[in-house]
Amino acid sequence: MVPDNASIFRNKGINLVTVPMEPDGMDLAKLETTIRKYAPKFIYTMPNYHNPTGIVMSLEKRKKLLELAGRYCIPIIEEDSQRDFRYEGNRLPSLYAQDRYRSVIYIDSFTLTFPYGIKTGYIVGPTDLIETLERLIVVDETFVSSLGQYILNEYIERGYYQTHIGHLVKHYAHKRDLLCQCLDGIADKGITYTKPRGGLLLWCDLEERINERRLYHEAESRGLLIMPGFLFYPKGYEGGGHVRLCFSNISDADIERGVQILSEALEHSVE
Repeated sequence: MVPDNASIFRNKGINLVTVPMEPDGMDLAKLETTIRKYAPKFIYTMPNYHNPTGIVMSLEKRKKLLELAGRYCIPIIEEDSQRDFRYEGNRLPSLYAQDRYRSVIYIDSFTLTFPYGIKTGYIVGPTDLIETLERLIVVDETFVSSLGQYILNEYIERGYYQTHIGHLVKHYAHKRDLLCQCLDGIADKGITYTKPRGGLLLWCDLEERINERRLYHEAESRGLLIMPGFLFYPKGYEGGGHVRLCFSNISDADIERGVQILSEALEHSVE
């Protein structure tokens, strides 16, 4: 789970229980075991370009997840903030679009896509829940910019937003391809990855000989910031053997230089 999200949940007094990921999404067998053991209040998931793994949940698993949640009467919070960054493959229907149990709360944000940095998001869900959230947000938020929302609304209604998304997809697909190409050149240093179909990050696997924490410090000392895998696990020690690399706010030259630095750091992180 993304560290920022985990902090928000903990600050609200929520106890986190995680479920392993498979190549096509959440491990639903482990999820059902977790449901039976802990009786969770809700299921939080990112079906599209999961952060940090970049995995896209298959259509079959989306349907099974909805059935599972419906059977146990557990609501699902579906975060879909990276859905527009689709570089290849077909767009799959959201959980919310397939929900016949009225159990899905859909969350999206324009923070990553809107060019002027106006932090605006939205929630779609059952009417009674939305009305409750409207009351709660007044207590929890000190200020929500009406001007920013008006600007965004005008941007969408005039058709500028979809045109902008097209430019973003082309731009970031190039960044992804360049980063993958550079990483292919240092595969012998002990790092591999699965090329994501979308999103703004790469989740990389490290060979057992690479010390993940040492790699983080070696990279940082050379001016390269990476996210070690253990940060994405609630207990920290569970997540050895991974690093997350982002390519959203970096030039082509810096991608190439960053991978050179990563290569040097890997050489100094062998146990």
